[in-house]
Amino acid sequence: TEALQNNAETLVARIADIDARLAIRRTRLELQFANLETVLSGLQSQQTALTNLANTLSNLNSSNN
Repeated sequence: TEALQNNAETLVARIADIDARLAIRRTRLELQFANLETVLSGLQSQQTALTNLANTLSNLNSSNN
């Protein structure tokens, strides 16, 4: 039974190690996701600005014709 107890303790330690590594990975992925959301928001703002500029130029071109 001592061998079983040792195996159980080893497994518990391995599970704790895996849990700790997963927590670190989760935190890293959450930070990456937040950063990507920020980048996406900036790109969407640029898209809106460029669309507005294109519409303005198109309207100017139409009024000159």
